[in-house]
This record gives sequence, structure tokens and C-alpha cells, in this order.
Amino acid sequence: MKSQGQDTIFITVPYGVSARNILRSDALKILRSRSRVVILCPLYRDPGFIEEFSSENILLRDLPHRLPFAFRALRRFLDVAEGYYFTKKSGITTLNILRESLRHDAVGLFYQRTLIGALLGRQFVLNYLRSIQIKLVKNDYYDRLFDEFKPAMVFLTHVMALEEFPAAFYGRARGVPVLAMLHSWDVINTKTGIRGAVSMSSGRLPPLHFDKVLVWNEIQKKELMDYWNYRDKDIEMVGVPQFDIYIQLPPAPREKFLKLLGGDPRKKTIAYLAGNPNMLPRQMEIVDMLVQWLKENKYSQPSQLLIRLHPGLDTNYLLSLRGQQDILLDEPSIAFSANRFSKGWRAGREDEVRLAGVLSSSDVVLNVLSTSSLDAAAFDRPVISVAFDGYTNMPYYRSIVRYYDWTHYQTLMKTGGLRIARRPEDLLQEINRYLNNPAMDHAGRAEIVRSHCYRLDGKAGERIGNFLAAQLDFVHPKNSPKHYRSLSAVSGDDQRSAAPVLPQ
Repeated sequence: MKSQGQDTIFITVPYGVSARNILRSDALKILRSRSRVVILCPLYRDPGFIEEFSSENILLRDLPHRLPFAFRALRRFLDVAEGYYFTKKSGITTLNILRESLRHDAVGLFYQRTLIGALLGRQFVLNYLRSIQIKLVKNDYYDRLFDEFKPAMVFLTHVMALEEFPAAFYGRARGVPVLAMLHSWDVINTKTGIRGAVSMSSGRLPPLHFDKVLVWNEIQKKELMDYWNYRDKDIEMVGVPQFDIYIQLPPAPREKFLKLLGGDPRKKTIAYLAGNPNMLPRQMEIVDMLVQWLKENKYSQPSQLLIRLHPGLDTNYLLSLRGQQDILLDEPSIAFSANRFSKGWRAGREDEVRLAGVLSSSDVVLNVLSTSSLDAAAFDRPVISVAFDGYTNMPYYRSIVRYYDWTHYQTLMKTGGLRIARRPEDLLQEINRYLNNPAMDHAGRAEIVRSHCYRLDGKAGERIGNFLAAQLDFVHPKNSPKHYRSLSAVSGDDQRSAAPVLPQ
């Protein structure tokens, strides 16, 4: 129950990864201690999700996936037009690579989107189309939700998920502050182009210009100011909340963890964190190499492979390795997935503890263009990113090679905190170098933590909670019927003022 005088904050959680990043951090504890928290999430009926998050001052409600037909139809064109506009306007290298990748993968779709973008991807047209979204998104569910709870703030945890857009529009139209947090390090660079980072779908821009934005680090802050017209005072750096557990709950001892997986603590552990199959379709060839080198004793020290499957995507072909000598498998839950789930949540913090165990117990971490490079650096573990397709490379615009030219990974590579293996022989050589000298590139890994994680002190969630609580202290919602109008009562002028500011 809401105590008298308490205000309410809506938190939108479209995917499992958003729940892990925000709800499992100290942010939720801080917010529920001073406000009523309404979590909008497709997992709102899942028993595991209810067990972990439903409690005093926390209510769970749906974040509907089915949105009004007219809104979805408009968004199909807007996604394309926004991607075309922002790619051209920003000049971001990643977005240009994605555009050319689309041309090579699906030439007909490329020219179709280019035509739509040329017609609609003009600032005045986009501003108008984005403004009418607010009217098209109207539906009874959100009318009732906002009328019942009269939130003092709306907080988006993903910013690009279409399911979050109605909550943002309703909040803005009703005069409620709408805040957001960038959920990943590559949001601006890879989620906003004429095609998505690892799919044929278009990227998109956020629903509106948020009142405040929380970011991981100075890099994201600068991108927001350079590309999305945010002012310094409207951006708050907080760090990486999902890394807090690395400080708060030290992982299990190496010997205990490896024995739990069926491994041998006396051997060196080479962890391969499987990449997205859409980025590396011949991934099994990479795994075959690692297994073959193990069988042929080509690693410089007695070793075992620990293969962690990719969360939320089908890498079941790797399960064929289960039971082979010196090969260990780890399967993450949906808490690590950026896909939509309505069931299957696993309560508790076992997910994060297990990942921490994988990283802390490994002597070398291998990945494919992944955020896990930051995770490994947080444990000061050597990192090697695989930058070849398998036994033979594909043409550039269909190859994993192109992804290593992306802006955010180029920035990471400049720290000197990881190695890039562009050929099989390079991968084997770098693995053996690190097995023999794990301190190599220590200074570079420290720079990754400094530049990309802001502060690795276990308090990112606390900073998020305190910042949102401070913003709520400035909010004085007018809980009169006039203030909490039906969306259909908002005038055309009000709808346009509620529209997002398009990046210039």
C-alpha cells in the first residue's frame, strides 16, 4: 500500500537484462524506501519474478507488447526514416558500416529503405511524424494505469524498446518527468542506424528528449552531447550497475567453482564466451579450433576449456561438447538476454554470482566483440577478441572483421587492454602469451575500467537510486483531475510540445 504523502515512480523493464541491471541493484532498495515503485514488465506474472521483486511498496504490472495498429504502422516507417536521417547526420562510422552491410546482404531492402529515408528522413517531416505518435499510442490500458497511480516520474531502463514508448509519451503528455538510462555501452553507435547491429530490422531513435539521462561513463556522456543535443547538467554518470556484485559479493574460490563445473583447478582455464550467432555464423569452427588445440596439447600449459553459451540465443550446437574431457559448459539464464520473455525468470542472484565465478576462475577470456571485455577487465583477466570467421574469412561486409571497425570497439581497443586475434595462428599465440604472462596488458585493463566503468566501487546502483530519489524530491505533481488528463484531451499544441527533440 502507498503511504500518505508518498509519490509513485514507474520503471519500465522490457527485457531480462534490464531487470538484472537495475532491479537487482541497490537502486530499487533506495527507491522503495521513499516511494511506491510500479515495475512495468512482461514478466509481471512469472512466479520467479514475483518471488524476487514483489514486496512492500513494489507493485508489478504489464508492459504490453501489443501496441495500437496505427502506432506500429507509423513506427515501421519512422524506424527507417530515423535510421536514415541519423546515419547521414551523425556520420558515425558504425552506422555507415551497417548501411553498407545492408546493401550487401539485401540490396532490394536497402534501396527500399533508402527511398523511404529520402522521402521522410528530413528534420521537419520527422519532427511532425514523431509528434503525432503521442496521439496514435493512446489506449485504455495506459489511461487506466496513469489515472490509478498518478506517477511523479517515469524511468526507462532500455530507451530503444518500442514497448517503453507509450509510458514515455504518456508521462510527457501529462507533465511527468521522464528519465532514462542507457542500458549498454553501444546504444548510440549500434542501435540507431538504417539496420540493426545484428539483425535486418531498422534501428531507431529514443521516443523523446528525456528530462535527465543516466550513463555509464564519460564516453557516453560526450556522445549524448555531441549527437543528441543534451546539456552537461542533464546527464549523470553512475557507472555500470551490473558490475556492483563483483565488489559486493566476492566470487566463490576458484577451486570450489571449477569443481562445481566438473573441472580441474590444477589446470589453466581458457574461457570462451560465445558470441551472437548472427555476428559469427561459423562460430563452431572457432570452437573446433580451441578443442583441437586442447587435444593436441598446443596450449603452453595444461589447460581446460570453459565455454559459456550466448544468453537468449540458440547456441545449442555447443551442447554437443558436454561430457568431453577438459571441456566445461555454462548456460546463462534470461537475466542476461536482451530478448523479450514473459516467463522463465530465475529468482535470486545466482546468475551474477555464476558469471563472476566464470571470470574470476579463468586465466584467459576469449569473446567476440562483447561487453564481456569490460567484465573481464573488472577482474583483471586477460581478454582476446576473435576477429576472424573460422577456417576461411568471408567478404568484409559479411565478415566478423567489419564489427571491429565499429566506433565503440575501436575506442576500447585504444586502451591497450585487450588483444585482437585476426587469424587462427594469432589466437593460439595470444592465448599462450597470456597463459605464460597473465600480467601482460594489466595497465591497459586498468584503463578499460577507468574509461568505461567510471567507478568500480560497488555503488553504481546506489548512485542511480540516490539520483532518482533526488529528482523525485524536486517533483511536485498536481494531482488534480485537470493535470492528469486523458491523452485524448491533450491539444495539438500540447502534443507537439511533448514530442522529442530530434538530434540536429
